[in-house]
Amino acid sequence: MDQKLAYELLGIQGIATKEQVKKAYYCRCKQLHPDDNPTKQATELYIQVQEAYQWIMKWNAYSSNEKISTCSNRTGKVIGGWPVSQPKYSYFQERKRQVNRMEQEQKKSRRREDERKQKIADAMQKNRKLPSEREAEKRRRIAEEQEARRIADIIQKLWELDSERRG
Repeated sequence: MDQKLAYELLGIQGIATKEQVKKAYYCRCKQLHPDDNPTKQATELYIQVQEAYQWIMKWNAYSSNEKISTCSNRTGKVIGGWPVSQPKYSYFQERKRQVNRMEQEQKKSRRREDERKQKIADAMQKNRKLPSEREAEKRRRIAEEQEARRIADIIQKLWELDSERRG
């Protein structure tokens, strides 16, 4: 999920503060709650709104009330015995970097999940037998059954001979 989709699900246009996100979330939940709106589509949308809100809160994908927040970088200048900092990024540039970083992390986790699924699929494929192996196993089972019948017939004949001799 990305910020744009999450904002669309909550019905927010543009940049919103944390309080605006919460207000939009509660409003959408009230509209789509399964008790108030029992349709299947509303229930699905309600779940998506929950996920969007959780995503926004997890990744802090909302605007702060501050106008400018800076990531500072030491310039090396000393004025009055204090090291002076110079702003490196504006708040919005920093937020953009954070969103890009989050998206990269999500891509990595998706890639890891795909690799894990591929490994599982490969392992399952290795355990499957080829048609020639299945045929060989089938022939072996048939041969074992025939051998078992032959032994059973021999035992039957021995019992018959034994009963004739005694009787």
